Amino acid sequence: MDRRQLLAAVAGAGTLVLAGCLGDEGETPSNDAGDGGGNSAATDETRLVEDEEFPPVDEPASAPAEALCGVCNMTPADYPHANAQAAHENEARQFFCSPGCLVTYAVATDQLAETDSPLATMWARDADHEGLVVATELYWVLDTDVDRGIDPMRNPLPYENRDDAAEWVKTYDDLSEDDIVAFEDITLADAEEYRAFYIG
Repeated sequence: MDRRQLLAAVAGAGTLVLAGCLGDEGETPSNDAGDGGGNSAATDETRLVEDEEFPPVDEPASAPAEALCGVCNMTPADYPHANAQAAHENEARQFFCSPGCLVTYAVATDQLAETDSPLATMWARDADHEGLVVATELYWVLDTDVDRGIDPMRNPLPYENRDDAAEWVKTYDDLSEDDIVAFEDITLADAEEYRAFYIG
């Protein structure tokens, strides 16, 4: 394989991974395991994790290596700086590769959840220190610029400290204090800015 063929293969693989979360508008999303850049050998059972011993529903857990994102099917354990999670009242866990997928799951739970059990607690990683924080205690910057923020794709930015969120929006002319919202104020339309492909 010459250098040109290698570069083309790498570029193609990168495009496939990003397509997993970004998708193409107009296509029907698929939440089957193996679609969207995750571990293609995994099965549907790995999206909602019910058979492991986790801490109580008010404490976060480590993302199992085999779990798939509850929205895009990527592998949350591969994104330790960005992954998020939700605990349902029945103690089942759903893991996400990024805060954008968590937000989408939260506002479209009726479409995306694989359990009827209500959500108990959700966590996301602070954009600065990357520690898991209860999602409702974070300030969310609705930044939709694909070239900045948290990888692996476009995401809202969660901050534990509102001053940190304000510093982020002051850095960019296209953002303002109005782009900082509480978790409960994030709408379906906001989530569609990040993951429209996965919301039916």
